[in-house]
Amino acid sequence: MTGFDLRQKLGPRTPVIACWFPECAFEIHLRSEIFLRFNLGLYRHAKKKGFDLRLLDGRVPGARLLRDVGAGACDGIIAILSDRRPAASEKWKTLDKRIPFVCAMTRTKGMESHFVGLDDEAAGSLLVEHLIEEGHRSIGFVSGYPESYVSLRFEGYRKMLQKHRLPLKREWVFGLDAA
Repeated sequence: MTGFDLRQKLGPRTPVIACWFPECAFEIHLRSEIFLRFNLGLYRHAKKKGFDLRLLDGRVPGARLLRDVGAGACDGIIAILSDRRPAASEKWKTLDKRIPFVCAMTRTKGMESHFVGLDDEAAGSLLVEHLIEEGHRSIGFVSGYPESYVSLRFEGYRKMLQKHRLPLKREWVFGLDAA
């Protein structure tokens, strides 16, 4: 019996959205409030719209995701990709021709996919502006990842310091080159 025949016997199935996080193992991020809120929001919205949500972490290889898509195991994909994982981006380029997809949180270089995220430069500016409004004048910048969004946030940070005539000191910048 084929998958199609089985679906006819079982009746209509609930559509499935896969959310792929190739950068992480879930147990590491379960302590992150942002990660938990993001996934809870996805889950609630998917359920409200009549979808099941399948969360896949970095231990699920892109090849398996491609196989599952080909077998009709999911009806759409949300991915959180990184500039640091070109192999994941290559798999994504293959998937984007076969199934509805959205790249979330980080715009990935070279990807022409649909994107949901935030204006990272504005986020950097807003953070600095808030600190200035709170009376701070010695403001540093710390990043753990060399991602494109970090560069944009740094640009917002730099512009806001310049606007308020505050110093940008290289010794206060960690995780990227302040030049």
